Amino acid sequence: NNAYEKTVCYDASSGVISHTGKGVSGGFGQKVTSSKTAEQRWEKSEDGVNFITVSLTAETLNNITKKTWIKRYVKITGSYVTTLGGPFGFTKSGYTNTVIITPRGKLDAGTIGSDQVVCYSSSPSSVSNLKLPSGGESQYNYTWEKSEGGIWAPITGATQTSYSPGPLNNSVSYRRVVTNTCGIVYSNIVTI
Repeated sequence: NNAYEKTVCYDASSGVISHTGKGVSGGFGQKVTSSKTAEQRWEKSEDGVNFITVSLTAETLNNITKKTWIKRYVKITGSYVTTLGGPFGFTKSGYTNTVIITPRGKLDAGTIGSDQVVCYSSSPSSVSNLKLPSGGESQYNYTWEKSEGGIWAPITGATQTSYSPGPLNNSVSYRRVVTNTCGIVYSNIVTI
């Protein structure tokens, strides 16, 4: 039973989980007609040993926050008639390969410096990086936003882990925006 491994973003969907089934065969002589019914169910585990039956929407497992094993049980029951007679009954059952889904760490924007008080029309100290982002994929993109009254707006050209504002004549709040393929998150807010 070979397992297929897949990595997804934290709290994301597995995407469609599918398998390729094999046709049912067997019996005596040439098969002429057949009828069958199939019973199937999905089972998942968070330890790879103890499985429970779950319901999947469109063969997709949602909100994955822990390593998860998933497989499908299929049982086919039917009958067939051959040139030698019949009907002959059959039952075949088994599990598909297991899919192991591992979520990446939860995307975190990290932490930036603390609030400051400066004199009118003077430049504050840099809003520095205190803790780098984590989780998601390892490639992070940075932008910065500022707010002067509750509306956040991007700061052109601010794409580093820290940001150095120019001279200020009024109170301004700053935050770092971190994006990667797993989403977008915001740091704490620093007000100067």
